[in-house]
Amino acid sequence: MERSSSHGPDRAMAGMLAAVLLVTANGCHGQSPSAERSTAATVTPASGAAGGSIGALALPTLPPTGAPNTNPTMDPELAAAFSPEAEAGGTIGKPVDPHTLTPTELQFGRPPKRDPSVTYQPDVLIMEHGDTALRSMESNGIIWHFDATAPQVDQIAQGKIIFATERCVGRVGAIKRNGDDSRLCSNRCSSPTSSSKDISSTTSRST
Repeated sequence: MERSSSHGPDRAMAGMLAAVLLVTANGCHGQSPSAERSTAATVTPASGAAGGSIGALALPTLPPTGAPNTNPTMDPELAAAFSPEAEAGGTIGKPVDPHTLTPTELQFGRPPKRDPSVTYQPDVLIMEHGDTALRSMESNGIIWHFDATAPQVDQIAQGKIIFATERCVGRVGAIKRNGDDSRLCSNRCSSPTSSSKDISSTTSRST
């Protein structure tokens, strides 16, 4: 009897310690496994309809059918430029295979070809072999060097509009000849974008 009573307080103390450890362990995890299971069970599945939600994330709502167009209107001049009327009778450009170009065409651009349906004004010089007449272009883009012995180079004069290649187009601001080198300075940047206006304004369709 005395032996059994002596172990009673030890068993009671061990039971209390086990209870304290269990409560502490549950507190460190923040919630019990049963609470985690109940929380996970409350998450709703994704909705397949527009405007549904995945958990707490809301999906964008599609505009109703027949809603007015809120995009800004196109500029009238731009809309006219892309209208079917403006495109009627237009010419569609074709890509150029670089393997078909000569070394000088690759370096300076392709030369122009005369069109019998176009009549140019007297101050426009069409150089059908302009690519081979060119020697170099300076980095500023407005000074070109021609071979003075090449065809039509002797016809280049100040004030004329030369069309040597698709990249060498413009009105001659000054020309300096030194031996077999003719140094031409354009009074505009030698590019089709800026200089082709001069040519188009001085040409007319023959009737």
